[in-house]
Amino acid sequence: MELIYKIDFKTTNFYYVNIINRLISEFKITATAKLYRGFILLRVDDDAQVIEEFFKYLENKLPISVFVGESQVLNSFDESIIPLEDKGVEVSVSCTNEAILELLKEQKKEVALNEGQIVIENRLYTSQSKEEEEVLLMTDIMKISEYFSLNQKQMQLLSAIERPFIKLQINFAHNRNNEFGNRRSIYVRFAKTKEEILITHALKEQGIDYLFTQDSPELLKMTYNENENIILSGEEGVYPRYDYELDKTFYHFSEYIQEVGSLFKACIIEKNKRTTPVIGVNFFKKGSNNDIAVYMPTSGVKSIIKVPNIHLDLEHMFEEIAEIDENCARLIGNYQKKFSIENRVLRECNGFEAIFAMIALIIGLKSAKALEELALSANVQSGLKIDMVVEKIDGVNYLDYRRIVQSIMSYKMADVDNSMLCFSLYESLVDLVTENITKIENDVKTKEVVITGDFWENKIYCDKLKKALKNYNILISNSNPISL
Repeated sequence: MELIYKIDFKTTNFYYVNIINRLISEFKITATAKLYRGFILLRVDDDAQVIEEFFKYLENKLPISVFVGESQVLNSFDESIIPLEDKGVEVSVSCTNEAILELLKEQKKEVALNEGQIVIENRLYTSQSKEEEEVLLMTDIMKISEYFSLNQKQMQLLSAIERPFIKLQINFAHNRNNEFGNRRSIYVRFAKTKEEILITHALKEQGIDYLFTQDSPELLKMTYNENENIILSGEEGVYPRYDYELDKTFYHFSEYIQEVGSLFKACIIEKNKRTTPVIGVNFFKKGSNNDIAVYMPTSGVKSIIKVPNIHLDLEHMFEEIAEIDENCARLIGNYQKKFSIENRVLRECNGFEAIFAMIALIIGLKSAKALEELALSANVQSGLKIDMVVEKIDGVNYLDYRRIVQSIMSYKMADVDNSMLCFSLYESLVDLVTENITKIENDVKTKEVVITGDFWENKIYCDKLKKALKNYNILISNSNPISL
């Protein structure tokens, strides 16, 4: 009896199909696994009972992967489809659970923290939180539900062989003394490499449950959307990768983006939409290339609305707002009389991060991240209308950040709660996006919308935008990060 089994697999790296073929060899069954573009094809030729036992074996032995999707039995397969050739590109993924248990049986590591610190593979880890831009390595994974609120899907992603960082909500009971700082959430992952596994196991035996380390761009961060896993940023476990269309190995994601032009264009290529108009919404928590754009097969990508990079200077911002009209000038004066604003120096940033950092400053919050966390904690279903006005400067349409800030200040003068203001900011951004997508659609006649940028991680933005765009075909990369 022959069985043909298809497993959706969203990357062209071979580590997972290699694991399947190793398990085939161990089980001693007549079977092959081959990697194709977008899926793994497993052919099994044996007795029905043996096949059933083999699939139970796979279920117990195969690790979770963030790139595995749905699977199905096929009645037939188009033999003209050619499998991919293994180019020998290796990526950094973790061991299987079975290999981890064997490793811990065979090897022990004598380690100890030195003044609350330890270096693991050239990265410094601390037992206490030092700053806001940190992530967390869980040393005792059995205690994760004590410290964090998480669901089954988040646990599956944490356990995946690629070992991504997943943002988890901190349980208040374990942060009464600010053990996790002032944050409400943090990115968390499990040990990945053999060295990490041995050291974290030794520290767990000493009663150390977790370690903090500084965040950095290469760290793989993920989220999920219904049945899709989405890479927010980072490349560990994703790159290097061989691109079969370009016939080239890309060792870093940034190299691939430089080759194709932008995250927007990368998604267009991945989704095979190069021959049709596509709208792009490219909103990032950090960085300067935020815009709403359109791709036309005949002319390429054109920005329709850009988000400006602003001066991180409170006095300069107030002067620009006051220039709008006399009512805004009066608002500035009244606001400064009513509220005391700490005119602290903000770290250099651009785009939405800079705008949100300035808003956080004038409403008394610590940072753009604190603003987002407060928005997510708001117990409301709908917010207030924050002005999202587009202004043309030198022929380019820019989002007028002055109107956003002026609108926030007006509500604040009326004693609107900060959580409502922060929630309304994200909701109003969704209104901006949907209104302009409708306009672009009328011009170029398309329902295709690519989403890039880690704004998609924000539940307010994501949920409301999905609902608003229910009649559009939303395209999000399944194999590449959506942010740099």
